Amino acid sequence: MDSPESRFLIEMNDKEQYRGQWVAILDSEVIAHGKSVGKVYAEATKISKDKTPLFVEIPDKNKEQTLIL
Repeated sequence: MDSPESRFLIEMNDKEQYRGQWVAILDSEVIAHGKSVGKVYAEATKISKDKTPLFVEIPDKNKEQTLIL
């Protein structure tokens, strides 16, 4: 992955505050986050309009990471 969203995710320093949540990243910012991917998707699509955000689950410490492109 080489997009502004994926670079932001890799360089993100404050992932701890999002542990166990889904985040929607557009350009270089988190535009929505929460426990339900459906709610995060709905909120993000209102904000992103015609752009496609990166949706990613920031896993709890003992869980694998899930990406949805």
